[in-house]
Amino acid sequence: MQKWEHLVEWGGIYNEECYEHDQIMGKVKQFTQKREQDGWELVQFQLLQIKETNGKPVIFFVWKREKK
Repeated sequence: MQKWEHLVEWGGIYNEECYEHDQIMGKVKQFTQKREQDGWELVQFQLLQIKETNGKPVIFFVWKREKK
């Protein structure tokens, strides 16, 4: 059985008017390229509003990679 380690992070704070698909996917691509260099694979991402950013939308990412 493979063992995985997981990482959850958030980033890409947007202004309220920046819900455009291309902007969101551009930010996802930017984060993915950075993480893939370290062996992480994107499991899921979701646009959410959280209190830590005063309700401004951010992208939550879930990553996984094999434990070494």
